[in-house]
Amino acid sequence: MISDFEVEDSSISSNFDTYNPYGTTISPELVQNIEELDGLEATGRLYSQVFTHQIGASAMKNIQTYYNADDRLAYIEATDTGLAQAYQEMVESQECVAILYGVDGLILDTFAQYGRILDGAFDKDQFMSGSYVVVEAATGAEDSEKEIQPTYSVGDMVELNGQEYEVMAIVADISTITEGVNSNQADFLSFYLPADTFRQMYPDNTLRNLFFDVAEEYQPQAEEMLIDYRDNVDPSLNYTAKSTLIDHYREQTRANTVMGFAISLIIAFVGILNFINSMLTAIVSRQKEFAMIQSIGMTKRQLRNMLIRLRAAD
Repeated sequence: MISDFEVEDSSISSNFDTYNPYGTTISPELVQNIEELDGLEATGRLYSQVFTHQIGASAMKNIQTYYNADDRLAYIEATDTGLAQAYQEMVESQECVAILYGVDGLILDTFAQYGRILDGAFDKDQFMSGSYVVVEAATGAEDSEKEIQPTYSVGDMVELNGQEYEVMAIVADISTITEGVNSNQADFLSFYLPADTFRQMYPDNTLRNLFFDVAEEYQPQAEEMLIDYRDNVDPSLNYTAKSTLIDHYREQTRANTVMGFAISLIIAFVGILNFINSMLTAIVSRQKEFAMIQSIGMTKRQLRNMLIRLRAAD
């Protein structure tokens, strides 16, 4: 998770065909309740829209170079005929299904984390000016020093909804942001714009996800608010709390520890029983041997001397 709490539109988890960009789960009332929380530190809005994109010459060249390298296209044709067909249609028509994301707030901090920037550099202030776009190498991010990414290059101009934007950076797929069904078709390109710029293009789209951080001492009250809203206003509300995941992780590790300790005890107990059984078996066998030797005339003193000499010889 990229924040303490994440609220998502119910269509992301309940609809397995397409995401509904006009969902009503994250209502203005819920957003207001979140913005009025005590201890609220930061928020991040996420919008998205699937659209048909006319691919620029630079991006098309990069995509074809990527897929023709290392026999990727041959592998796709052998394993995923649907994707292979979509690729051929894209090359022929010079257009593809793409996803446009509108982001702001704490989401922007994730672009530069964990080496996600594959090419270029991300400047938050310049990005929020509305003149730049960040593109995502969604097909499988590779080391930018080794090969061309299957998307636009840094510095290219991209036309989105009749407006041109300069590519600021290429980022690897950020699954914590983009997870959930986007389209029932293969999407080859993904773009990030500031949330306000996105809203100017698609004023009717509603929030897909809302991320927010709350000071630690106020997190229980924040979760109580979400639970109360789900119970009394919208039962379809789906939220995730980082503290809940932490507690769940601790419970799992505790259960694994207890299970491992119990198995270790059982194995040790079985080992002790085997040792006792082996010793008793050896003792009984030796008793029978000694009894047989004594039956043919050996005295206890002679038997004792024999055992001492055998021990000394060992």
